Amino acid sequence: MLKNYFIIGYRNILRSKLRTLVHVLGLSLGVAVCLLVFHVVWYENSFDKFHEDGDRIYQVMTHTHYQEESWLNGGVPFPMAGVIEDEIPDVETKTHFYQLEGVRVHLEEDKGIYKERPTVMTDNQHFRIFQRQWLAGNPSTALNEPGQVVLTQAAAELYFQGLPPPEVLGKELTYYFLDTVQVTVAGVVEDYTGNTDFIFTDFLSIQNARKENGEDFYAVDNWQSVNSSSQLFVKLHADTNLEHVNEKLGAIPDKYMEKSEKGFTEFSLLPLVELHFHENFDRPAANKSVLQGLILVGLFILVLACLNFINLETAQSFVRFKEVGIRKTLGGSRSQLIFQFLAETAIIVILAIAGGLVFSDLLVRGLQDLLPDGFVINYLAPEGVAFLVAMGMLLTLFAGIMPAIMLSALQAQKVLKGDFKQINGFSWTYFLQKNLTVIQFTLSIGFIISVLVVSSQIQYMMNKELGFDKEQVMYIRLPFLSDSSQRETFKHVISQQAGVRNTSLGSDILASSSLWTSSVEVTTPTEKKEISVQVKMIDSRFLDVYQVKPKAGRNVRDASNEILINEKFVERLGFDNARDAIGYSLDFNQAEREVVGVVPDFHSRTLREEIRPLILQPAQRNATLLSVKMEANTDLKQAKEDFGLIYQAHFPFEDGEFKFFDETIANFYKSDFRVMKVLGLATLIALVISFLGLFALTSFTIAQRTKEISIRKVLGAGTMEILVSLSKEYVVLMAVAFGLAAIPTWYLLNNWLKEFYFKINMPYDLYFLAGIAALFACLAIVGLHSYKAMQKNPADVLKSE
Repeated sequence: MLKNYFIIGYRNILRSKLRTLVHVLGLSLGVAVCLLVFHVVWYENSFDKFHEDGDRIYQVMTHTHYQEESWLNGGVPFPMAGVIEDEIPDVETKTHFYQLEGVRVHLEEDKGIYKERPTVMTDNQHFRIFQRQWLAGNPSTALNEPGQVVLTQAAAELYFQGLPPPEVLGKELTYYFLDTVQVTVAGVVEDYTGNTDFIFTDFLSIQNARKENGEDFYAVDNWQSVNSSSQLFVKLHADTNLEHVNEKLGAIPDKYMEKSEKGFTEFSLLPLVELHFHENFDRPAANKSVLQGLILVGLFILVLACLNFINLETAQSFVRFKEVGIRKTLGGSRSQLIFQFLAETAIIVILAIAGGLVFSDLLVRGLQDLLPDGFVINYLAPEGVAFLVAMGMLLTLFAGIMPAIMLSALQAQKVLKGDFKQINGFSWTYFLQKNLTVIQFTLSIGFIISVLVVSSQIQYMMNKELGFDKEQVMYIRLPFLSDSSQRETFKHVISQQAGVRNTSLGSDILASSSLWTSSVEVTTPTEKKEISVQVKMIDSRFLDVYQVKPKAGRNVRDASNEILINEKFVERLGFDNARDAIGYSLDFNQAEREVVGVVPDFHSRTLREEIRPLILQPAQRNATLLSVKMEANTDLKQAKEDFGLIYQAHFPFEDGEFKFFDETIANFYKSDFRVMKVLGLATLIALVISFLGLFALTSFTIAQRTKEISIRKVLGAGTMEILVSLSKEYVVLMAVAFGLAAIPTWYLLNNWLKEFYFKINMPYDLYFLAGIAALFACLAIVGLHSYKAMQKNPADVLKSE
C-alpha cells in the first residue's frame, strides 16, 4: 500500500510540472536558510562543551560602577586568586592565568624566532580544571617553578620538529615579552580537538609575574587594578548553592578593596558555557541576540515557503475533487486519502531538501565574510543528519496536512455533482487562499521595510560629518617594549617618504573602539564637582594629521602641561563661550594643566554613543601609535607596502601592519552591515518565494476565470475594466498585508534605532515606498496573466457552452 501511495504521488507530480517546480524551489530556499542558520547556531553554541564537569566551571567577572557609568570586565585584581579559596569554601579548585601579548619565542638551537605566540602565565591547577591528555611531563609538578613551560603538541612540533614529546622535555626556550624569560620544557599536552576559546599553546609559570620588574606592571598586590588579561576560573563542588557563593563574592570587595563614595565593584560568576558570548582573550564575543534574530529569520522564510505550498495546493484542490469523489465511491477511506496526499508532499519535501543542500552550499560561499571564523558545514555530522530528518518530517506534516485534511473531508456525492462549497456556501479553499496570501505578503513587506530603514541608518552613519578628515590616513601600533628613541627614529624615517604630509605619535587614533577614561575635579561658577572624561595622549602634529582646527585658542606644545578640551567639556565647566575656557587650570594626571585650546565636538567613538568630555594631553609616555597623513592622489596601497618594509627593517622581530583609518571607522558598524546584508538576503528570498507562489497562483486562478473574462468581453467590457475587476481583490489583500506588517516592523526598528545616540528619524516614507513597490509587483503579475487570458477568442472559449 505504501509503495502505491508513492507511485501515484510520483505520477501526480509529473503531471503538474509547474506546480512541482514552484513547490520544490520555494521549499528548497526555506530549507537552505534554515540549514545554514541551524549550523551557525550549533557552531556558536558548541564551544568548550567537552570539558569534564564543565557545568561546575565558572569565570569570575568584575563589574565596576563609577558615577553614572558601569562596565563588565572578564579580568580580576591579581591578588584575588590568592584569597578566593579561603573566602569561598565552595571552590573545589581555581586557576589564575595572565594573557601575554606580543610574545616572541627564541629557539637557541636553530636561531629561530617565532612571533605572536598565544601564551599565558598560569599555575599548575590550570590543567586540573581544563584537563588535557599529558604526552610527556609530570602534571603534579609542572609550572611550580618560574623557569618552566608546558607546550601543546602543536607548539612542540613547531619548535622541535621531528622530536617525540618525551624527548622535548628539558629543551630550552627563551620568551620575550615584558621580560626575557629562559625556560625549560616541563610538559607536553594534547591539543583540544573540539571548538574552544582557549587557544593558548604556551603555558609559562605565573611565578614569573612576581619577579622584581613584574610586580608593579602586573599589579600583583594591587586590588584596585582590574586588567582583562588577569583571568580567574573556579571549579565549584558538586551541588553548590550559587546564591550562597554569590553572597560570599559580594563580601570580598568590602574586605579587600578601598571604599569610594563615587563607585563600587562587584564580582560575579559566569558559567563556562556562556564564555563564548562574552569578550575574552582578545576575540569578539558571539552575539546571542544576532543568533536569535537569525533563528527568527530562518523560521519566517521556512514558514513563508510552507504557506506558499499550502496556498497553491488549496487553490488547485478543485482539480482533484472528482478524483477524491471517485476514490471514496470505490471504497477509499479518509485515512487512505490523507496518507496519499502526504506521500505526494513527502516526495516534494525530499526533492526540496536535496535542492536545499545545494542552495545552502551556495549561501556559505556567498556569505563567507559574514560567517564566524572557522565555520564549516559537515552535512554528514549526526546533528546535521538528525536536523534534516526532523525538518523533513515536520515540513511534510505542516505543509501537507491542511490540504490533505481538506480534500479528504469532501463528500463524494457533492463533488461528483459539482458542488464544491461547504455548508451555507462558505468556501474553505477561498478563505485559506486569501488569508495565506495576506500572511505571505505581510512577511515580505516587513522584510522590505526593515532592509530600507537599516540601509538608511547605515548610510546616515557613513555620510555624517564626524568633525575630522578620515581620508588619506594610515596608522600602525608600534611595539610596546620599544623605547621612545626607536619610535621617534621610525617616525622620522616615515615622514621623509614621498607622499607623506605629516606624522604624529600618540596613544591612540582620533576615533577608535578603545576607551581611556579618567575623572577630573573641576570648579564651576556654581559648584565643585567631578567629571568623567575621555583621555587621549597626542603630540603637536595630531590635529593637523586628522584635520581638526581649534575652535578657540591654539594647539598644544610637545612635552608641556598644556591641554586641549572639547566643547562638551566647556559646557560641563559652565562656560557659555569656548573662549572663556582658555587659561582655565585643572589638576589632572598628577599635575596642574592649563587649557590652551578648545576643539570641536568630533566623534571619537561610534555614533551609538554620545560625545564625551575630552582631554587631549601631550604624550609623556605610551606614545606607541603612529598616525600618517598622506597627500591627495597618493597610491595608498603602494605606500602601505613600502611602509611595511621600513617597519620590518626597524623592528625585525615584530609583526605589525599599517591600517587605513577610514576602514577602521567603517568597521565600527561591521555588525550593522552584517544585519543589513542578512536582511537583504532574507528579503530577496522572501520575495522570490512570495512572487513565485503568486505567479503560479494567479496563473491557475485566472485560468479558471477564462469563461468569465470571455463573457465580460462579449457583453462589451473593456480591457481596463476587466483588469480592474480582476486586480481589485489583490489591492485589498496587499493593503491588509501592509497594515499588518507596518506596526510590528515599526516596533522592532524603533527599538533597534534606540541603540544609536545619533540616528535618523523614522523614515515613514520608506514604509509607503515598500508597500507601493510590493503592490506594483503584485499587480504586474496579476496583470500579465489577466492580459494573456483576455487575448483568447471568446468564441473558442465559449463554444462548448
